[in-house]
Amino acid sequence: MEKRIEGTNKTPEFNFNFSRGELSLRGISIPENPGLFYAEIYASIDDYLKNPAKNTVINFDLEYFNSSSAIAIRDVIRKFEEHNVANNCVVKWYHDEDDQGIESSGHEFKSIFPGLNFEIIGLDRSE
Repeated sequence: MEKRIEGTNKTPEFNFNFSRGELSLRGISIPENPGLFYAEIYASIDDYLKNPAKNTVINFDLEYFNSSSAIAIRDVIRKFEEHNVANNCVVKWYHDEDDQGIESSGHEFKSIFPGLNFEIIGLDRSE
């Protein structure tokens, strides 16, 4: 099963391939109603967690997000932690090498969820 939500200038692109155990959020997250936007994502995660893949990878590649989205992102990560997939779950937090704000946010989430495997990955996108 696969779930996809196209990104807009205010919402991130969401891709979730259940069979591969890969979830990705990319782009900008400043939705006018984060609860409404993220409700569909939460529902997809809840469905997935009923029968998760052996390994799960969560990719965050966000250019910018507001404080309401930070809460939603925290809740996305928390769902995986609470459903005991932590040992087989990797959170990959991508950021531009020169974007200290997004990098710092990744480290913050890593400190909130010490039981999850976090990779903070700087990318050179200058090409």
